[in-house]
Amino acid sequence: MGVIYFATYATWALAFWYGSLLVAKGEISGGDVIACFFGVNVGGRGLALSFAYFAQFAQGTVAAGRIFDIIE
Repeated sequence: MGVIYFATYATWALAFWYGSLLVAKGEISGGDVIACFFGVNVGGRGLALSFAYFAQFAQGTVAAGRIFDIIE
């Protein structure tokens, strides 16, 4: 559990550190850094949660194939 939290907070720290460098250089605004951070964070969580259901998607695909074979 500690490794997972370490990896999570380390990537957050890296994202904010790099974002602060870009803001300091004047390449992007602080709002863009925050929007990008939260967009990637929410998208990553959604993707990670969808992997938990990958086995059910595979089973559904196999079941649908069998049903279509019976219908044909």
